[in-house]
Amino acid sequence: MEIINSIYEQLNDKFKITKDKYSTNWLKRSKSYYAYLNSTNSEASIEVLLALYGNAMKQRKSWEETAKHKTGNDKALYTAHTDYFRNIESNIESAIRKQALTMWASKNYYEKHTIKCAFFMEKISKRIRRIIGNLKMWATWKWLK
Repeated sequence: MEIINSIYEQLNDKFKITKDKYSTNWLKRSKSYYAYLNSTNSEASIEVLLALYGNAMKQRKSWEETAKHKTGNDKALYTAHTDYFRNIESNIESAIRKQALTMWASKNYYEKHTIKCAFFMEKISKRIRRIIGNLKMWATWKWLK
């Protein structure tokens, strides 16, 4: 949660974005998502962190490309914005890495997903057996004709 708040504060200080715009444009969720995270003190999902990372990367690349065609003070301004978003990218990348390690290290996460995986594999096995049975019936019927 702290990375989500930190990035919001940075963006709000520099660009004066609202919490609603942050939720929809940066986190790629509903207008109330950021407020929900704050009110419940919940952690953002890895998908939200990836959306935030992608937007920071997109902004950095945009500023970087524009800076290539500028000179003097304009170039310095665009380069400063490029560095600003590069720093945000780096912070988000660290948070993603930390959350990924936490997820995989968590025994409960591993067990829960192992059970889901086993259930899914069982469903696939049943479908494959049904398809093979249907193919055998079809082949037998074709052979008898």
